[in-house]
Amino acid sequence: MRPLIDAIRSDTPAVVLQTVTNPTGTFVAESDIAELIAAAGPETMFILDECHECVGPERLRGACRADPRVIRINSLSKSYSVPGLKIGWILASTAFIAEFYEYASTSYGGPPSFFYTLVEVAARLERTLLLDIDCAFRDLLDVEGVAVFPGILTYCLGGDWVRITTARDPIMLAESLRRLASFLQT
Repeated sequence: MRPLIDAIRSDTPAVVLQTVTNPTGTFVAESDIAELIAAAGPETMFILDECHECVGPERLRGACRADPRVIRINSLSKSYSVPGLKIGWILASTAFIAEFYEYASTSYGGPPSFFYTLVEVAARLERTLLLDIDCAFRDLLDVEGVAVFPGILTYCLGGDWVRITTARDPIMLAESLRRLASFLQT
């Protein structure tokens, strides 16, 4: 963090920072985030990518993340171990959210029904976890260490369907399929 903190200037427009790095799981200390924000000018925006904070032990987040210049982003694909799930959220000041909503809804927004469908899928995943319902893609990841694309994300809502890809190295794919078969035989 020291080179980044030392390089920031009062006219730096934006900083994007992964608070926990992928793939190592190394986290940025809250004191470093606070120092970085304090070193910047009043117009500098900070985008904190918190998507990997679900990895490792839970940590307390500092008050610096409530700064009105901070935009925090997160994703369900990491916390639910669901590759391909493109649902996330942002936390930011009321002013930023209002401006972002106006831009998004007029520039690239889609019909509300699409978003309602995404919320329904997220709610079903949450219900599965809360009620401890058998969830094949999570069980497969836990037991065999193989990630698959859950059928629920392609609206296969009845049963434990998963999708696999063949767009992988043949050796890796063979090992994954062997583990998948082993999982299905248990």
